[in-house]
Amino acid sequence: MPQLLHHANLFFEQLPDRIRKYRYLVWLVFVLINVGIITGASRFTIDMSLEAYFQKDDPVKLAYDKFRAQFGGDEIMLIVYEARDGDIFSNNSLKAVQQLQDQLQNYRLYRNAEDTLADAPSELDHITEVKSIINASYMQARDGSLVSRPFIGDNLPASAQQLEQWRRLALAHKEYPEQYIARDMRHGALVIRTDFNAEDIGDDQGSNSTAALTQELAQELTQENAAKITVDDSDYDSDDDGLNLDFEWQDDAQLNSNTDQDKLDQPKFVKTELQDYSAFMAAITPILEQEQLTDHLEFHVVGNPPVMTFFAKIIMKEMVLVALFAIIIIGIALTILFRSFSAVVWSIFIVIVSFLWIIGLIGWSGMIMTFMINIIVFLILAVGVADSVHILSGYMFFRNEGEEHEQALRSVFKKSGLACLLTSLTTAIGLCALILVPVVPIRNFGIFAALGVVVAFILTVVILPLLLDIWAPVKRKLKDKVRDKVQGEKNNHGLIQRTLVRVETLGLRYPKRIIAIFALMTIVMSFGIGQVKVNTNIIEIMPKGSEIYQSYVLANEKLAGAQNMEIILNAGREDAFKDPLVLNAMDDFQNYIKQNYGDLIPRSTSLVNVTKSSFKALNDDAESQYRIPQKPEVLAQTLFMFNNANLDDRRLLVSDNYSQARITITAKNAGSYIYSPIMKDIQAQAEKTFAPLKHSYPEFEITLTGGVALMLKLMDYVNWSQIQSFVLALVVISLLLLLIFSSIRVGIIAIIPNLLPVITAFGVMGFLDMSLDTDTLLVAPIIIGIAVDDTIHFLTHYRAGIFSLGSIPEAIKQTIREAGQAITFTSIVLALGFLVFTFSSHASLRNFGVISAIAITTALITDLLLLPALCKVFKADFGQTQNSTDTDLNSASSASREAHS
Repeated sequence: MPQLLHHANLFFEQLPDRIRKYRYLVWLVFVLINVGIITGASRFTIDMSLEAYFQKDDPVKLAYDKFRAQFGGDEIMLIVYEARDGDIFSNNSLKAVQQLQDQLQNYRLYRNAEDTLADAPSELDHITEVKSIINASYMQARDGSLVSRPFIGDNLPASAQQLEQWRRLALAHKEYPEQYIARDMRHGALVIRTDFNAEDIGDDQGSNSTAALTQELAQELTQENAAKITVDDSDYDSDDDGLNLDFEWQDDAQLNSNTDQDKLDQPKFVKTELQDYSAFMAAITPILEQEQLTDHLEFHVVGNPPVMTFFAKIIMKEMVLVALFAIIIIGIALTILFRSFSAVVWSIFIVIVSFLWIIGLIGWSGMIMTFMINIIVFLILAVGVADSVHILSGYMFFRNEGEEHEQALRSVFKKSGLACLLTSLTTAIGLCALILVPVVPIRNFGIFAALGVVVAFILTVVILPLLLDIWAPVKRKLKDKVRDKVQGEKNNHGLIQRTLVRVETLGLRYPKRIIAIFALMTIVMSFGIGQVKVNTNIIEIMPKGSEIYQSYVLANEKLAGAQNMEIILNAGREDAFKDPLVLNAMDDFQNYIKQNYGDLIPRSTSLVNVTKSSFKALNDDAESQYRIPQKPEVLAQTLFMFNNANLDDRRLLVSDNYSQARITITAKNAGSYIYSPIMKDIQAQAEKTFAPLKHSYPEFEITLTGGVALMLKLMDYVNWSQIQSFVLALVVISLLLLLIFSSIRVGIIAIIPNLLPVITAFGVMGFLDMSLDTDTLLVAPIIIGIAVDDTIHFLTHYRAGIFSLGSIPEAIKQTIREAGQAITFTSIVLALGFLVFTFSSHASLRNFGVISAIAITTALITDLLLLPALCKVFKADFGQTQNSTDTDLNSASSASREAHS
């Protein structure tokens, strides 16, 4: 190992001369690489959908894909409205809702007649259905047939008596309250179903798809069947479900084709980008802002489109602000440190180019990225600049010592090159631990954040020497001024030095007490770790005063909420869902959910709901007949009549061959921490309820999917990944430290101070009730990767002191005085940089910034107090004597020592 380090130092010493020898070729290659890589930035996209967090072969995603292929998308947007006159059933309110619905459904008719592009594609083409109290399906029996008509339709109430009658009917209806109307009759909602993330990738237009053609055939066939139905009311017996309907049955299963089945096997969908949601909202917003509507209604929009639009408009701007604030903070810090404009410019130039390279590489790779890109921006700016700081500070030191420009470059690269390499590697290793996380954006973040750190190091050792040739912080004839400048910097940093002297005294005088205090701190923080909750709630990360947040609060309070979960039942046999036993089990299951979790899950919808409504309508709307017919033939007749009355709704509930069905659970907004035990119980209850059916249907399967199910699975991954990523980073970095210092004792001592910042971070999270989510998960591997950098610098200085002074106390004093200032300064810059995230509108990023700043500060304290105490108590003496090659390692990280001495 010493020989390897010796050769590494020689390599770095010779590197500036080699680069300067071929400077023109290096510049040419640098420019060409910049052009090639940075052009990939145009391909860079951000995806905040839950689906984007899962790998392509993840069983949860595969189940979700099959669900969408069978039943279409589940992305529903609610336009919650409040009647300004306090009554959604007033003529003014109903007329406004009617106008809004008409404009959303028939938007092409409202385009400018003179517009030659009136038939061109519209962003509103994503709307597949608009439902409200105006056109909500209302089942009626007419001349022995079942008819589904709009509840209000085109004709508004002609009198106050009729309006009041409709109000009573709406409130008494089993499906309308909390879906289309609030019970206070002041609020209502339009339910907009969209095809976002559900457009078949092989379809040019939805109307040309196989599914659409199949539906057209189905409509023709059902119309023919309807003509063959005859009803004899006199044969009806209410006691035995004796609904005698003579008809010829045409099974819808015959409409399925092999092509449809192939699509179900391997469904692929057009990816919805952030800009698609933004464009969709941009098309809807002018409609909602029309004076003829806003005079009577106040609108609040909830759902994925407004949420994604919020992220696109607000958070994307913050990415620029985060980078700008970080650059300002780093620029101020570098100005204080160097008192040289060129040193500041070149340092920031290196990290900006590094960041642009990473954005370009992400774009060219086609990998998915979320708003974690904000964290990558800061990491590259804050961590990457450290390499430049070490090189520039060492360069200025050697120039001050009288060395010429070329020799100063050789000296600083020999003494700092290897140290920068080692610290970059440890940081990258901590980030690479995230590659094991089965969450796609987190894995991608780990890859590109680590790559960013490495790129910043490469650019520092390759391009920075050439930049210093162009504009150096120190001119050859200004050595005397440099000495004055350096002395001034020492005076400016006097406060830090005086503090370090006190710290050094404490560590040497009371080492055991210090270890005991930190041990007690670890125990206390461990209690906080036990309180950390794995939780995510995309609404809670938004500012409490924002319009989108308040809209969700309103939807929670007045309606059934805007979250959904789908339970897919696959009986594995045709006509299974015409079996009363199967529908009875579904009914029992839905009743269990309502009885046990009605406060959070007010509604569930399935074939059971429409079966009961249809049977009731066919029996004079008698409340006692709101039930499932228990005779198979009567149930089949009821379902057939419902199919004829409302084919579209039937297709949303059950497959054409009645082998698969869905239960849609509508839930109020809450975090995964709340829903996780509920969903586990619902899953267990589903298995228990449907278990008896497996005697008749041995292939019966139950699958939970939809937004809530995806979110809960994601949190399961986060829960395990925090442990896996942290342990991996800890093990690899520990092995690297053992290898660097060639001492098991020192390696163990080195890793202890790097555990406490992570323990403190999660302990504070627990005490402050901060949740662990996909953003705060990143704290552990990032912090251990960054914190170990200062430990490496401290121990390499300490090792040099041991061999030169032969005394542990003297080595500790020298190390704190020489390396302490650089460690303190860089830690302060990093902590302040992380606090930039407190300005974000994204609550999780704010939490990440605060916790990271606390962890960095803790790492600084442990390196200056705990690490020296451990070295003294456990006698870290590196094997007593120094050999010739040890000097190379000692010098590998001594640039900051000499630069700040």
